[in-house]
Amino acid sequence: MTDESTSRSATVNKHPHKWVVAAEVRVDESVARIADFRGSF
Repeated sequence: MTDESTSRSATVNKHPHKWVVAAEVRVDESVARIADFRGSF
């Protein structure tokens, strides 16, 4: 095991989460363009 994989494992254990469902959110083209520019939604 490398230092990188050990670090990743520690991070996962510190912030556990559980996926419940995947969802798709439709937005207007202008909102999508701004989100793409900012790198966020």
